[in-house]
Amino acid sequence: MAAPNRYEVNRRIRTVLIRHDVDVSKIDYSFIGNTVYLYGELLKNQRGEFNAASIDQLFRELSRIDFVRYINVDLKNWVITYSGRSLNVEKKKTVVSIQQEIAAEDMAPKEISVNLDAQAEKEPTKKQEPPVDKGMNDGVSE
Repeated sequence: MAAPNRYEVNRRIRTVLIRHDVDVSKIDYSFIGNTVYLYGELLKNQRGEFNAASIDQLFRELSRIDFVRYINVDLKNWVITYSGRSLNVEKKKTVVSIQQEIAAEDMAPKEISVNLDAQAEKEPTKKQEPPVDKGMNDGVSE
C-alpha cells in the first residue's frame, strides 16, 4: 500500500466538512500519520445547529476516507467520545449558557417574609449620648 498523500487527505477532509455545511473558518483540521485531528468549534455555516445524528454521520464519512484510521477531537462546543463502535456526542455547556441558567434562577419569584415586630423585640433601642471630649479639662487646674 502506498504512503498516504497528506495534502490529498486534507483536501478530502475539507470536502466532507463543506458537504456537511461545517463553518471551516471556526474549525481546524489536520491529517497526520493515520489520524484526523479536529479542534476548534463545530458550527454550521447557515442557520441551525448540529445534532448528535448529523455529527455521527459526519464522523462516519470522515472515517471512510482512505488512510484514516482514527479521529482525534478537541472541540470547544461538543464532547465526542467513542465507546466500542458507537459515537457518544454531547453538547458542552458554555460559560454563557451557565450564566443564563443562573440568571433564570435569580429571576424566579421568591417568597420572602419578614416579621418586623419580632425583629424589633430582639434588638433593644439604644440611646445615643453625645461624645465626651476627654482632652479638655474645662479650665480647671489640678
